[in-house]
Amino acid sequence: SARFLSCMANSNYQFDHVCSFFTSWQIFPTFAFKRNTSMEQTHLNIIQQLDFDDVIKTITKLDGYGSVNFNIKLGNNESYIVKFYDRCEKPIIDAEVEIISAISDLVHFNLPKALGPMYQGLDLKDQFVRVSAFVQGDTLTPVTLTDENIHEFTMAAATMVGLLAKLDNVVIQAHQHSWNLRDALMVKPMIDMIKDASDRKLVQYFMSVFEYDVKPVFDRLPHSIIHGDLNEANIIIRDGKFEGFIDFGDISYCPRVCELAILLTYMMMLRPDNAWATARKVMEAWQKILPLHEDEVKRIPSLIATRLCVSVCHSAAKKQSNEATDYILISEKPAWDMLRNWASYNPVFLENSFLSFAGFAPKTISDIHTVIERRKKVAAPSLSLSYDAPIHMSSSLFQYMFDTTGGTYLDAYNNIPHVGHCHPRITEAAWRQMRLLNTNTRYVYDIYAQYVERLLSHFPDTLDKALLVNSGSEASDLASRIARTVTGRDGMIVMEWGYHGNTQNGINVSSYKFDRKGGKGARPDTLVLPLPKAYKGRHATVEAYVAEAKSLIDDFEAKGNTIAAFITEPISGCGGQVPLMDRYLSLLVPYLRAKGILVIIDEVQTGFGRLGQWFWGFEMHGILPDMVVLGKPIANGHPMGAVITKNEITSAFNNGMEFFSSFGGNPVSCMIGKTVLDIINDEGLQQNAHQVGQYWLDQLRALSEQFPSLGDVRGSGLFIGVECIDDHGCENTSLAQHIKNRLKDRYIFASTDGPLDNVLKMKPPLCFSKDNVDHFVRNMEEILMDNN
Repeated sequence: SARFLSCMANSNYQFDHVCSFFTSWQIFPTFAFKRNTSMEQTHLNIIQQLDFDDVIKTITKLDGYGSVNFNIKLGNNESYIVKFYDRCEKPIIDAEVEIISAISDLVHFNLPKALGPMYQGLDLKDQFVRVSAFVQGDTLTPVTLTDENIHEFTMAAATMVGLLAKLDNVVIQAHQHSWNLRDALMVKPMIDMIKDASDRKLVQYFMSVFEYDVKPVFDRLPHSIIHGDLNEANIIIRDGKFEGFIDFGDISYCPRVCELAILLTYMMMLRPDNAWATARKVMEAWQKILPLHEDEVKRIPSLIATRLCVSVCHSAAKKQSNEATDYILISEKPAWDMLRNWASYNPVFLENSFLSFAGFAPKTISDIHTVIERRKKVAAPSLSLSYDAPIHMSSSLFQYMFDTTGGTYLDAYNNIPHVGHCHPRITEAAWRQMRLLNTNTRYVYDIYAQYVERLLSHFPDTLDKALLVNSGSEASDLASRIARTVTGRDGMIVMEWGYHGNTQNGINVSSYKFDRKGGKGARPDTLVLPLPKAYKGRHATVEAYVAEAKSLIDDFEAKGNTIAAFITEPISGCGGQVPLMDRYLSLLVPYLRAKGILVIIDEVQTGFGRLGQWFWGFEMHGILPDMVVLGKPIANGHPMGAVITKNEITSAFNNGMEFFSSFGGNPVSCMIGKTVLDIINDEGLQQNAHQVGQYWLDQLRALSEQFPSLGDVRGSGLFIGVECIDDHGCENTSLAQHIKNRLKDRYIFASTDGPLDNVLKMKPPLCFSKDNVDHFVRNMEEILMDNN
């Protein structure tokens, strides 16, 4: 039968014909080929010429990555693996064979030991073939991943690395490939092939951690030759027991801890519901055989994230080149799941967990009370801290903040990191620009015009000028100055409970400041209008609010006051997340315009897509302001602000007194600002704010039906307020504070505001997800149930 097949294979018949022949004839029922149309004729020819001890019974094509693989079963039931490579890979394959041969007889488990050169005398042309013993058994599965097996194969892996560390092979040491964690940065060009921008930023972040925090310390870590790919497909179980390791195709030379990190990555992916117990068992078993140093263990969390990044990058590349197979993509979904979870873990928690698993003491942290006392000695007493028990922060990422004890907080409060804490694209943009140029606006540089053009493209055409400054406070101060200069008037109209910054002028136009503790009330040239609040407001209709506003303005002017401008937020944040009543501004603004009063809208908290349906808050009111004040999220927390206005206004402001800001509009700030706009667009964050915000509002309104103490749920996009009331419908400050503090105890940040601090307010980074909403609402429900 073997001779017949050889003749057929060397003739003009295709392999399909050979298979069909045996299927139809069935002369040899024990001799059958598994039909595989992708098997190449040249491979079949070569296989038939190999010098096996018995006739070939079956040939099965196996999945592979980088090689073409076949399982050959002989008539005597012996099995072999035949692998075909490009000839250029021969040096590294020979080195691999040499390494496996060197340790095969020294270990108690099986390895794919290569047979001799069975292909001598064959014309392989550009091919290179290797024949190895087939390691009998099945690959690891969640079912076969028992604690006993974890112990067995982990100790075997540690034993293997201990033996490999004694070997020296210059070919392997010099060989570079992107699956070697030493060379992981080779995948950076693949990051752009990840289609989803939110996923892409995860990889960008973790690869930057590897590049700047891990890679620089590699040289001081103990190195070894390692297997390099101890995933479940390469760990063999037979009759419930560990049998051996296969597929050394990613053999590498790198820090020995990489072997353990890779093993941990796949075992934790294989047991997602029991990942940490699995990691502990792997670490404990490894330490019994090949104890790692503390510095090695500290690198494991980042190495796990790096391995996940390498995996998903390769999957993205294969998809883009249409080379993806089920085998290649088998780890893609669990890798993404684990990578997303990894982003939510506090780095201190990760480091301390693995240190503990390895038998080391956890990382020590500085005593928060000592830190607070040091702060008090140098800071003004008016600088307050959040919560009665302040939190000592160590780092943050996207919608998460991490304290020094290992805790992870879901940030539903901080609107300043608009596109997410520590976004890698912003970090990279700032670093690159700082290395290139940072100066003031008296010099010409491209990024200034590029950024301002991009920024103005988000505004109506008539708002065609921008003045860049360093903060929202400085921007509102400048807007007031511009209004007074171009109108020749001094007075200002402000909104009750409005807040517009911490400069002296900002305080002067902020009812939230001058009408509260420490304030002196409104200045004589400042008129305060009642906040047009729909829920439990002083008026039932918008017409009544507008009529009162007009009357107050007329009376103010009748007393000899001149009015330069009216400044307001489209939603009053400090007033309790209160949207100005529908049509209030659309009815009032024409009246103001008729009097020559300029309209300034403060978008520091509401702008840049936060409201979801609208990029700017003034759009929800259907008006066109004369000036718009920007700050906080404009550069994701980098000090920056802007006044957006009209050409006619900036021309009138140009009265001979120069406007200049040393740092406003500097190249670094402009580059960061441009990157924020890019991220909002690329990651679809305005759409996310709309969809997640509406979902959040729906969930909270459903909760309010269950708990009447949640009197009003309001807001738009990811700018939400929940007003707490008592049984009599009055403001319930204690309940709002209770919810806020219990959420903090559950590692969730929210805050309170409003005249009586009875409004729970949420304004998270725009990457907040529906899963985050579910977590928030579930915890809030439990708090309310416990409080009943």
